[in-house]
Amino acid sequence: MLWKIHGSETSILGSVHLGDFDVTDPSKTVKAAFDRSETIVFETDLERATAVVPAFLDLPHGENLGDIVPAAIYELTARHWARLGLQGDVLSRRKPSVAAAVLNFTQANQNGLVEQQGVDRPLWDLARQLGKKRDYLETPEYQFRRVFDGPMNEQLSILEDLAKRDDVGVAELRSLIVAWKKDDVSFLDQYVKDRLVRWPVTFNAMINQRNRDWAPKIAAMARRGKPTLVVVGALHMVGDFGVPSLLLRGGFTLEKSNWPK
Repeated sequence: MLWKIHGSETSILGSVHLGDFDVTDPSKTVKAAFDRSETIVFETDLERATAVVPAFLDLPHGENLGDIVPAAIYELTARHWARLGLQGDVLSRRKPSVAAAVLNFTQANQNGLVEQQGVDRPLWDLARQLGKKRDYLETPEYQFRRVFDGPMNEQLSILEDLAKRDDVGVAELRSLIVAWKKDDVSFLDQYVKDRLVRWPVTFNAMINQRNRDWAPKIAAMARRGKPTLVVVGALHMVGDFGVPSLLLRGGFTLEKSNWPK
């Protein structure tokens, strides 16, 4: 899922954040785009994100997850939490959106889908090792607000959706990875559309608003003419409000690479 902005030295790679593969091995397309770029631009500063995230995990002081989640959903959530070996005393303090993400990512990790074998983290580490400049499109604080601070009714609905699944959403995550490997843009586009219907405020903030923020920054990079690879989640690359579509409406021409290769 690689687009090159015509007449520039800037390419945009749609990524998956978790995986079970070596991104630099199966795809010569990714490797070539990385090798020819002086700067690799990510969604956010992956090193600083780890230090920043604790400030966005908890409910306001005095609030308890068990008091705002329906009892049956809280019980399902607590069972998953214990099954995955997570700290039980932490759950009650978490926002519903955070509890959902922790369940999903922990189950994914235990099933072999990890950040170190996705796309972003390996390219981040490889850029550091090779002395390439690393940059990012937004601060971790901004990213976490867009991801975790949706309306409470939507946070509760997302948690309920995952808690009711035996695998807390890992099969769905695998389907996204398969779609990425197959360059199945239509599948990814439909995935975003479905979630914009179910959780409109959350997914507009998480996907569409961030796309609108990023597009002018990527356009400025293209105009500078420096060899640059931008790496963002594949869900940001599809649909009428995806980054490529926004750039097209901004007067740019994009060439999509054959994928996989």
